[in-house]
Amino acid sequence: MTDTGVSAQTNTFITHLDEVEAFLRKDADTQMPRGSATNRALQIDAIGKTRDCLTGGFAPVKDAYHNLRDRFAILSRLAEIQQTMVMDAELFMPADEAPHRQHQMTTFGTVSNLLIADPQVENGWTCPRSTKRPSPPRLSYRAE
Repeated sequence: MTDTGVSAQTNTFITHLDEVEAFLRKDADTQMPRGSATNRALQIDAIGKTRDCLTGGFAPVKDAYHNLRDRFAILSRLAEIQQTMVMDAELFMPADEAPHRQHQMTTFGTVSNLLIADPQVENGWTCPRSTKRPSPPRLSYRAE
């Protein structure tokens, strides 16, 4: 644990997320196709929400379905970012930076798992009505 109460591994994840966010902003200025600005803004927002989740600032909605839906929306954006990073690695990135990119990609995999495995996803889970059928009456036989 660090003096801020955040684990060293979480700090590493946050550092990688910060680097990816900087990459996305730079890529938006130099390589991004026209008309993609809205999607890029959503990707950068997903990075911020992921960072919030890691630091405990992700406020879950009261209903588990919406919690899970919101998490999957973030995961979808993170997957888009990974695709952009892979394409960048194949086309533009110098070979000596490949190990660092791999660490960033590993962070995405780990963080994606944390987003789904987080117990807060289940907060508020209630079954609207029971699907359990009533038990049939028990028959008893008496020996006469």
